[in-house]
Amino acid sequence: MTPETLDAAWRAAWSDFLSNRVLLAERRATPLVREHLPAALDAAQSSDDAMLADRLVTLADLAHIAGACGNDAALLRQSIAAYDAHLRLSPSNTSAMRMRAETLLRSRDLSGAFQAFRALYDASLAASSEVAPFQLLHDAEVAEDAVRLGADPTALATAAAWRDLAAQLGAGDEEAATRRVAVSSLSASQRALLGSHGWPLPSPPPASEAPPERALRQSIDWGGAVAEYSAKRCVVLDDLLSPAALHALQAYTRHGAHFRTLRRGLFGRLRPPVLIRDGDLVLG
Repeated sequence: MTPETLDAAWRAAWSDFLSNRVLLAERRATPLVREHLPAALDAAQSSDDAMLADRLVTLADLAHIAGACGNDAALLRQSIAAYDAHLRLSPSNTSAMRMRAETLLRSRDLSGAFQAFRALYDASLAASSEVAPFQLLHDAEVAEDAVRLGADPTALATAAAWRDLAAQLGAGDEEAATRRVAVSSLSASQRALLGSHGWPLPSPPPASEAPPERALRQSIDWGGAVAEYSAKRCVVLDDLLSPAALHALQAYTRHGAHFRTLRRGLFGRLRPPVLIRDGDLVLG
């Protein structure tokens, strides 16, 4: 199979998977994995070819799709092996790191998944190459709030520096406040103001109250939800979390460098992961 043909099959399988056409996605992905992945893994033991690295990550994604759709633990293990082989050849591919972590999560290897998400978190922070005024202001507010709640007050000087830099970068037209700026384009004085921006922000001392006993509302009709999903392949659950769990989640996400993906005036990506296990809220 040519790389172009494999890529086309990969795109089609992802489209089906993300559209919840799970049976079609599984039928597309599984034969490709069974036919091509074993040979690719064997070749990876003695080759560092860039084309092989691309083939491995494509097949790893297909194995993830096939394993997720068919609830096939063996295919998920093959997917993890393919991501591992790819990352040995391309260790800076954070997309592959994320998919590997999600595959571990689907495999119910929670300890491995948390470790993988932590490694991804650290890698994504270290790879940060852009900054925006709205991000600097957000992070300054978080640092100031942490100090208000008991964190080291020296963080206020860092917050003031970020506010100064945000004012410099946000001056000018109306779109300047949301414009992303390459860190490499900053002047020496601006880089000094930036400092250690991008690494975890100051956190207040741990809360004294105990975490909520249950994260999910007790009144959810899980039997009905499962039946509806089985029939329609789609189910909507409103008010999923209990008020106590929502409060704990808000407090957790308020501090730390969790939202790092820059969009136009918005943040994305929550890292480290937040999981619900056996009805309990687990913060990584």
